[in-house]
Amino acid sequence: SARYRQFMSTPTHHVFAYADSSPDQVCCATGFWFAKELKDKTLLWETRRMVENSALFFTGEDRFLPMMLVWASKSEISGAYVPSDNFYVSRGEQPVFVYREGWSSKNDTYLGIKGGYARFSHAHMDSGSFVFEREGVRWSVDLGTQSYGAVQNMIDDNSQNGQRWKVFRFGCDSHSVLRFGEGNHVIDGKALIADIWKESGRKGCKLDMTETFSPYAESVERSVWCDSDDDLHVEDYISDVKGDCILIWNMITEADVEKANRRQSDAAAALAKAERAYEKLKVVVK
Repeated sequence: SARYRQFMSTPTHHVFAYADSSPDQVCCATGFWFAKELKDKTLLWETRRMVENSALFFTGEDRFLPMMLVWASKSEISGAYVPSDNFYVSRGEQPVFVYREGWSSKNDTYLGIKGGYARFSHAHMDSGSFVFEREGVRWSVDLGTQSYGAVQNMIDDNSQNGQRWKVFRFGCDSHSVLRFGEGNHVIDGKALIADIWKESGRKGCKLDMTETFSPYAESVERSVWCDSDDDLHVEDYISDVKGDCILIWNMITEADVEKANRRQSDAAAALAKAERAYEKLKVVVK
């Protein structure tokens, strides 16, 4: 829907790029059609913001782009106004939760969380992944898809240990997810939204990931949320692990990574923007 696409856009003009999405925000020609048909000018707000921030970008694959000449002539983006909602929840085959602090500044907080499962059209092994922006910094990101041309002979094999999951951007390695050792997520194991929080002191959701990790533990839950200061919390609850394993906690970030001193915590702290595209943070707990 047009509202879904709107909430997938982030304050820094990127998108929540799970599955085979591109990480860059592009102008959607059909947004003008939806705005007119639904009589909802908030659906054009992101387009207006892109224009005002000189961030207007089109994809060469937009088959509806020629129709924009017609649809846009009937809807003035200067009349677009700020959406009133700050939360979006979808409980479909690939459930998602989004919290967006505001709609006008690149410094607004954005949190997106994804459930679902891997054996789905165009899906990646990204159940439990999250993206997080705050104060203009993309702390946790999704890198988006891999060009099909280079890996066409691998991506059709989406069996449990198939070649598809060995492609970096399709497998666990490139996503902010939990792993038990080097094993894959269960490809048919669905991570479902178990709880939702929309209070000022807690904005996020809990995922029941028990099916995703059924060979490794009796119960697995992941809670991702922002507190009243919009600080990020990621909490993983694991019950009755089935045998010895190494628990791996992935986070994909565009920030430089340093290890905090013990007075702060033993967690890794993302401190500043990086010049490189991303750096992978892996915390191993035995």
